[in-house]
Amino acid sequence: MKIDYINFQDFNKSIAFKPLKTHVFRLLDCRGVVVYRNTNSFEGEYFKLPVEIDGEKYFTFEGPLKDGKIPDEFLFAKLLLIDDIKFYLKKHEANKEKQKHWVLMEDIKQLVDQFNIDQASIRDIVKRCLFILRSYVCVEHCSIFLNHNDEYLECLLSMHSGHIILPEDGTKWPIDTTSVMGIAAINQAFYFSNDLENEAAYKKTDFPTPRNLGCFPLVVDGKLIGVLNLSNKLGGSFSYDDVDVIGKLVVIYSRVLNDYLVNEIIRERQTTTESLGKYISHNIQDEIEHGRFSKRGDEVRQKAICLFADIRSFTSISEKLDPKVLVKLLNIYFSELIPIIERNHGTVDKLVGDMIAAFWNVPKEISDPELHAVKAAIEMQKAMVQKVVPHWRQGGVSRMGIGIGLNSGNVIAGNIGSSKVMNYTVVGDAVQDAEMLESNARPGQILVSQRVYKCVAGKVLRPKKIIKDLVFKETGKKQEVSVIIPIDYPDY
Repeated sequence: MKIDYINFQDFNKSIAFKPLKTHVFRLLDCRGVVVYRNTNSFEGEYFKLPVEIDGEKYFTFEGPLKDGKIPDEFLFAKLLLIDDIKFYLKKHEANKEKQKHWVLMEDIKQLVDQFNIDQASIRDIVKRCLFILRSYVCVEHCSIFLNHNDEYLECLLSMHSGHIILPEDGTKWPIDTTSVMGIAAINQAFYFSNDLENEAAYKKTDFPTPRNLGCFPLVVDGKLIGVLNLSNKLGGSFSYDDVDVIGKLVVIYSRVLNDYLVNEIIRERQTTTESLGKYISHNIQDEIEHGRFSKRGDEVRQKAICLFADIRSFTSISEKLDPKVLVKLLNIYFSELIPIIERNHGTVDKLVGDMIAAFWNVPKEISDPELHAVKAAIEMQKAMVQKVVPHWRQGGVSRMGIGIGLNSGNVIAGNIGSSKVMNYTVVGDAVQDAEMLESNARPGQILVSQRVYKCVAGKVLRPKKIIKDLVFKETGKKQEVSVIIPIDYPDY
């Protein structure tokens, strides 16, 4: 190792000078400057004794000859001083490496902070990665390629002579054995060469062959994220020290890029989930996301509690309203009532005009489905009076209210529709009987079939009256129907 200058103050207490206490001499540094003397001049002839290591001169002893020779004490002092200088050089190298490592860790910390705090784009992250890399290993060209489904590597960003370059379309390399980058990706092991002309694996292109090349896979837990590509190191060949530094950076780059890509997938799924949640019930959505959703042909016969709710006299109301006002009021109506159903473990089946159809106990069974359904219906009627009706009044509708019907029975549940358009729904006489009950309910009323009410008796409001003349399609017979009125509707 060569050091341009060593300060004598680092050696003035060296044991090398002890044998020279009785001698007159002076010591010159590598520049020829006198750094120590105990005399101004010498009588007679004097010697010059250089202190060298591997051809590099660090100091020179000068003193009078003794019997025409260099005194043995100086030869001994030279050996001692050489040992001290070697120790100093090793210490200096260790400190230099320590400082280099510290700076490297600081650069890595800033990169991670940029990713975690700034939520930078992937191009910003890669740009920062390339700048850090080039500050340690000065190359003419470096790029980061991302893995696409283990089929090919696509260039995300490049740096040429210190300038960022956006990749051209088609900058792709197949992940196969036809190129060194593909081989590095397949083997998930770094590749570097300082003699590409004689590398059989190197794929010749229309571009000039680089003087040297390095391909470093970006891997996390055995999964290939991409490849870091370097070529034409300035000032010489790739060294093992270069490979060591690049290896440290590659570990961090792999993690940062992987975390970014994982977060992107999560964000995309959240966006998809949020969008999907606007079109289907959260319960159906949950079944889909967890892979429990049935396919066509997997329909089942199962007990369900069915609810229908409908605005009374909606047709005449809608004919008097401006379409924009009507849509706004309907959105308020649905926004208040649908969450009540879902909070009470129900599944919204469909919205048809002003009608809400919902069911309980499918697609997955729950405990006390009748109780959840009745509680939801009660809460819906209260929400109508307290939250929905006031908005409709402001919109010019003086009287509005809903009737609700609740029934239970065996239904067929599953995906019903064509190969392109399907709806998870329930069908059967029990569903039609719930709709029949809803059509007979006046504003503010909840008509509950005997089959449902016997499961909730004593746990909910007592019915205000009993209806005995409604014929149920499922049985073809009249059944008792409980009429629950949770709250008085204004103007009815």
